[in-house]
Amino acid sequence: MGQFGASGTVTTTNTGWTSDGHLEGVSSLSINNGAVSTYSATLLDYTANLYYDSDTVATLFDERTPISQAVTQIDSSTAAALSASAAAWHDYDLQTDHYAIAYFVNGYYANPLYWGNSCDAETGDCSVSGGGGYAYWITAAAIYIGSTLADQGYVPQDGSLPPFDLNAYNGFLASSQPAYGNLATFSAQVTEWIKRLGTVYTAIKLAEGVYNPNQSLDVPPIPFYVDIVDDTYDIGAGERQRTFIIKDLKGVPWNMNYPLRVRERFSNMFTAGGVTPPQPNGIWYNLVPLTSSNDQQIVESKYVDHHKGTIFNMAAQTSYLQYYYATDFVMPSYMAGLSSLFTVPGILDVGPALPLWIKDTRACPQWKNSCVRRCLPGE
Repeated sequence: MGQFGASGTVTTTNTGWTSDGHLEGVSSLSINNGAVSTYSATLLDYTANLYYDSDTVATLFDERTPISQAVTQIDSSTAAALSASAAAWHDYDLQTDHYAIAYFVNGYYANPLYWGNSCDAETGDCSVSGGGGYAYWITAAAIYIGSTLADQGYVPQDGSLPPFDLNAYNGFLASSQPAYGNLATFSAQVTEWIKRLGTVYTAIKLAEGVYNPNQSLDVPPIPFYVDIVDDTYDIGAGERQRTFIIKDLKGVPWNMNYPLRVRERFSNMFTAGGVTPPQPNGIWYNLVPLTSSNDQQIVESKYVDHHKGTIFNMAAQTSYLQYYYATDFVMPSYMAGLSSLFTVPGILDVGPALPLWIKDTRACPQWKNSCVRRCLPGE
C-alpha cells in the first residue's frame, strides 16, 4: 500500500503478520529528490513479548543488486533504517527478514506460540546461536518468521524520459532470422512509437505539475510502465514465461483498489515458412469485466505473459515487435483536456488507452540451451 508523506513524498509500505497476529513485520521505502530512505521493523505484541525478543535484517537492492544492509540488536521490538542515493529510472527494493528470538528456560526450549518448525539444531527454520550443537550450550534460537518487501522505481519529477537505446533495436533487426525485409521502415515505426510515448508522458507530467504538485494519492493512478521481475524459459521446449509488475507515474506498484486492463499487441511480424506465429491474445485485468475465459487476473500488481511454441528454434523463428498498453483505468478529472492523447494507434478500445513503457534492463543470467532460470533478487 502507499501512504502520502510530507513534501510530496510517496512511501511504499508492505506489512505482514503471523497467522496468530502476535508478530508484525514492516518494510517501508520512499524516494524523494534523488535519495531513497527505508524503514524496517519487527513488532511483538504483549503476549509475544512475554516469551520472545525480535531481530530485524534489512537489505536495500538497487536494480536487484544489494547496496546496503542493517542488522539490529536483539530487543523486544526492533527497527532499522537505510538511506542511499537514487539513480533515475532505477528500481529499489527493500527486503526485510523478520526473526523471533526464543530462549532456553530452565533447561527447556520456550516456544509456546510454535513458530518455526525446528529449533533444536542448526538445521530447519532456526539458526542457533551460543556455540556448538549440544543443548546445554545453546542460549537462544533465531526463528525466521518471514520477509516483507517494498518496491518503488525512481521516476524523476522533472519530466525527463527513460533512456531508450534505438541502436539495440537496430542491432536486433539486423541479426534476426528470418531477415526483415525493410529495416528502414521498421526502425521508423519504432521511432514513432517512442515519440508517442514521449509526447503522452510529457503532457501528463505537465498536467500533474499544475493540478497535483504534491503527488496526492487521493488522485487515481496513471499506468506508466511495466518492469520485468521474473523470466523463466526453456529453449528446448520452446516455452517462455515472463512476469511483469505494473507501475504508475510515480514508480509505485499499481494500486489494486483501482481498475485496470493490460493488453498486448504485435506488429511487423516476420515468420519462417511452415511456422504458426504466436497470437497477441494476452489480456490481464483487475476490477473490470472479463472479455473472455482466457483473460488472466492481475495479482499483487503483477501479470504473467506465457509464450509457447517454436519461438526459440532459430530455424523456425518468428520475429515481431511487441507492445503492452493499458485500458479501462480511471482517468483523473484534470486530464479531461488531454483525452485525445490517451489513445494508441490502431487500437479501438472505448475509453482511455495508454502505451506502456517496458523496462527490462535488470541483470539476469545469460540464456542457455534447454535450461530454466529465473531472474530473482541477488541474481
